[in-house]
Amino acid sequence: MPVIDGGSCGCIYDDCTSDADCGDEVCACSDLSYVGNRCVPGTCHVDADCGPDGFCGPIEPLCVRTGITGYQCHTAKDACLVDSDCTGASECWATDTSGWTCIPIPLCPNE
Repeated sequence: MPVIDGGSCGCIYDDCTSDADCGDEVCACSDLSYVGNRCVPGTCHVDADCGPDGFCGPIEPLCVRTGITGYQCHTAKDACLVDSDCTGASECWATDTSGWTCIPIPLCPNE
């Protein structure tokens, strides 16, 4: 796919088209034209991997648009499942492999 980056034109080649291309990792389909699909770590591949009432959710870095960096299960043990579970100016994020929690929305540079 053609990409314009800093005035130059180039191509981004996907690292994967399905989880089968990634071994133990998960194929993260990118909605960013300058990233492409790539293999990322994950504790889940599909919702069924997360147990009853759990679901597999993407992890995206705060402030930096680099696409999905991993997948992690949401379960009833998490402090939040979606952003609307959080109050004030906070969002639901996976901070590490121990679960999801509400964190304040950061003031990111260049925003």
